[in-house]
Amino acid sequence: MKRMVSGLCIASVIMSSMVFAAPLDKTKVMKEATWAVHLDVDQFRQSVFGKEVISELTARGVIEKLDNFAKVFSFHPINDIQGVTLFGQDKDPQKAASIIRGTCNPATLIAMVGMNPYYEKSEYGTYTIHSWIDEKKGADGQRQYGCFYNPTTLLMGMGKEALQQSLDVLDGKHANAAGNAMFNQFAEGSHGVIVSLFAEKTGETVNGIQEAAILQQTNRIAMLLGEKNNSAYTDILLQARNAAEAAKIQQFVQGMLAMASLSVADKNPKIDQLISAIHVQCNNDTVRAQLNWDSKDLIAILKQLEQSKHVSVEVSQ
Repeated sequence: MKRMVSGLCIASVIMSSMVFAAPLDKTKVMKEATWAVHLDVDQFRQSVFGKEVISELTARGVIEKLDNFAKVFSFHPINDIQGVTLFGQDKDPQKAASIIRGTCNPATLIAMVGMNPYYEKSEYGTYTIHSWIDEKKGADGQRQYGCFYNPTTLLMGMGKEALQQSLDVLDGKHANAAGNAMFNQFAEGSHGVIVSLFAEKTGETVNGIQEAAILQQTNRIAMLLGEKNNSAYTDILLQARNAAEAAKIQQFVQGMLAMASLSVADKNPKIDQLISAIHVQCNNDTVRAQLNWDSKDLIAILKQLEQSKHVSVEVSQ
């Protein structure tokens, strides 16, 4: 029984990191949000890239495990989820929330969460908010919150106030992010978008994180991952604090790509070609990096990379 509840919690995290099908709906995001990530699972399933990934997961026995998961939890993480949107304010997890849309049996999920020893529920208007804590972390662990807005829309978060605020946004009682400037870096209607990411105040948010040094020089970031005409594409925009900083970012990115190219040129020409296909340009205070590559070929390259990592690990051992 404990494993079942833990499995539900894990599945919820997976869904949140993977809500609405079609492009990100800014009117469903709170106005205060400084970042948002959207995954269109419907678009993923329809794409050549997505079909190749699912085929590979099937060959590895992962889909069979997910089928068994669906029998217990009433939803299939790939087949039944339409989309996921995750958003929040700065780095504070208490101010983040996710909206997951798909097909499931709400009563089944609620019953399973109800088996958690730290389960609680409270009312917010006409909605019931459920909460629980990971059993392994005990009573001092982080409490998670979840609420069904309707039978096909689930809201989740680590902060109760953020969840309540998100319910108010969906009901039109709280201002939404439709007018937020961070969403205006790409033209509306981009084709075949699977993942989209938007963030502002990025320099402040990642300040002190050594691994994110390049982002500390930016004010905004926007990224689209998708597929068009059977080719996967990546389009990234980094808005720096000024034109001089943007030029430095461009030089840094191009330098990193050159180093990566040198490291694989002899061992793996195909990966070298992929790196060389990344186009980086700078326009005033904005750096743009773009890549277009045949989806099936990209899957083959990723598999090759995975295999080479396994080989290197075996050799080191």
